[in-house]
Amino acid sequence: MLLMGLVLIIIQIILTVPAKDCNRNRFKCCYNEYFDANTGQCSVCMNGSIGWNCETPCTSGYYGYLCSTPCECEAHMCDKQTGCQPRQEEKYSSVAPNSNGIDLTLNISHNGRSINSEQDSTRYHLLIKVTFGFVVFIMTVVIPANVLYLRWTIKRDIKLATKNSSERNDTIRQNYCTLRHLTSSHQDLINNDALNSPYDELHCSYM
Repeated sequence: MLLMGLVLIIIQIILTVPAKDCNRNRFKCCYNEYFDANTGQCSVCMNGSIGWNCETPCTSGYYGYLCSTPCECEAHMCDKQTGCQPRQEEKYSSVAPNSNGIDLTLNISHNGRSINSEQDSTRYHLLIKVTFGFVVFIMTVVIPANVLYLRWTIKRDIKLATKNSSERNDTIRQNYCTLRHLTSSHQDLINNDALNSPYDELHCSYM
């Protein structure tokens, strides 16, 4: 693989010539260059591409600047721009020294996803339980308490209305009897006996 890389580099060097000598009849820029519209100048191909106008991607097994770096992994695991990509099941280690000078290795593995899934499931079940408990509390405590309070309020209003009506009737009766006594005691009234009925006497006797 290293030999193929050297051959490819030699071919690219042979094909790459100074800008003043390159063939620009068909393209604005030289081989392994592209026209940058932002700067208005020709620039070297970005990583992962070569050729006229940088339209040719790296061949399988090579990546990077002018496809000059051979991949150190399987071809399907090699990105044409950045090179070898890590496997999903591989573990990444980050080393940090502790107070005793011993390196602590923190391994982050693919199992972290399953742990997160379990935590999410636990939170979901906890949310369901809390919601169910809240609904039961409302149905068994809040609603019955409101019903009892409403019944007590209705009874109180009925009692107040009855009491007010009774007091109003007593006031009317008292005023009537007072007027009757004033009338009966007046010396200038004629036929006073006609105004005094047995019902009035019985009615006012309770005053």
